Formats: sequence, structure tokens, C-alpha cells
Amino acid sequence: MNLTRAIEDSQGVENHTLISAYEQALSFHLILLCDAFKKEIAKDYNIPLVKEDSFRVLSACLDEKDIICLQCALLAELEADSASWLAGLLYNYQAQWENAKRISRPLSDDNLPSDAFAGLRINTIELKEVTYEPLVQQYQNSFNQLQDIIEQYRSLMQEW
Repeated sequence: MNLTRAIEDSQGVENHTLISAYEQALSFHLILLCDAFKKEIAKDYNIPLVKEDSFRVLSACLDEKDIICLQCALLAELEADSASWLAGLLYNYQAQWENAKRISRPLSDDNLPSDAFAGLRINTIELKEVTYEPLVQQYQNSFNQLQDIIEQYRSLMQEW
């Protein structure tokens, strides 16, 4: 079944859940694409990189070796610019992990409820009309911009 069709046909909590799952999946894949591209640049220039390193860290490492990589510098700038698509993507991704940690955190002995529902944790869901079109467009734009940057980099690397 087409995912977009399923989202269009669903309503209420189901609609919100599908859109949330879709957003998480898109965010996850774009972050993986960014990480893979960071590793590609680091490998091409023989820069040691750990998973948590950002484009800013990689760009600084390249600068230390007097290596110019415009695409890495651009992505480092986008990371630092809170209004950019990359900063938004990173923020959304981090927020998803923080939310997952918050939800999965066990109750401490100090805040256990004393009533009959002591073992039951209830998470409230805010019901609101959610549309997926802006979401899809936002992630599509992010993907297109990242793809353009990667293609520019690879094109320049082939010339060498």
C-alpha cells in the first residue's frame, strides 16, 4: 500500500502516528546519509573521525591540514545556522531520541503513583489536525540539497 495514500486515508491518532513514524524514518535516513558522507570525506582525506563528530569538527580537521573542501565547509556552516535545513534536521533527529529516552525512562520509587494504576504509565497524545504535505516537501528539499552537495563533491573528486 502506498504510504502517502495510507496517511491521507487515516484520521486522528492513526494519522498523527503514521506521520510521526514517517517523519522519524525520513529523519533517520537523512542523518545516515549525512554520516556516510562525513565518513566519505574523512576517508578521502585520511582524517580520523568518530561517529559523534560533526561537519564542523571535520571541517576544522581539514583546515588544520590546509585541505579545502567547500562542501564540508558549507555543511559545517549549515550545522551552525539554526535556521538551515541541516540544523533543523539535526534538531528533529535529536528531539526524537530525547523523546524516546524520556518515554522509556522507568519511574523512580519517589514518583510512583500510589493508586491502583501504579504500574501503568499513560502518555498523553495531543490530537490535532496534522498534514503530511509540508513534511514531505521539507524532507524532499533537504534531500535534494544534500544530494546536490554530495554530487558536487564527487564530481570534483573525480577530476583529481
